[in-house]
Amino acid sequence: MKKHIIFDFDDTLSSSYNLNQQIFYETLLSFSANIDEAYVRNYHKTAMGLSMYELFDHIVKKYSLNKTTKELVEENERLNKTRSEEMSILEGVEELLIHFKKYGKVLSICSNRDKVSLDLILKKHGLAKYFDNIISCVDIGHQKPDAFCLVNLLKKYPQISNDETIYFGDSKTDEEFAANAGIDCLVVDQYLNRKKFYALLLGIFSV
Repeated sequence: MKKHIIFDFDDTLSSSYNLNQQIFYETLLSFSANIDEAYVRNYHKTAMGLSMYELFDHIVKKYSLNKTTKELVEENERLNKTRSEEMSILEGVEELLIHFKKYGKVLSICSNRDKVSLDLILKKHGLAKYFDNIISCVDIGHQKPDAFCLVNLLKKYPQISNDETIYFGDSKTDEEFAANAGIDCLVVDQYLNRKKFYALLLGIFSV
């Protein structure tokens, strides 16, 4: 039985792919007009799971931009904060969180999203109250799949074994992240499931 359930955020709890891709493109466009939109959008799609630092570092090198990766990440975070109202949460998420809390589960988020925008989105949707831990790996300086944040989180609950812990993610990076920490991972393809995975899961768990 799983006692500690840890979630990624983007495209795991939130329906964020299209918005994140648009903000990624707009960030680059704000610094340079000589950006191949089709290439940037396709790269963002194929590189799912990488941190913003890794994504922008690739583009900076490819286009020899006269901006640092750090500057691009900061602008991307600014846009994320100003557009956090546009982020939606997947169907069934809150109901499933309520169900888990009812049965005494420890719930955590461990994400590569920066903490400020993460907190804004969770506050908007009234979800922060369900989580015992909300962790930004980027803010701590150890981005996924580096397991530093996850390992430290596990140490916080010595009474819960790794076998009693699971990580919910949406990418190969998330799978590697969990494996590096020695815990199980469930990779959720929300789009294959038409964004109804948690609603279906709730139906199974609540029977």
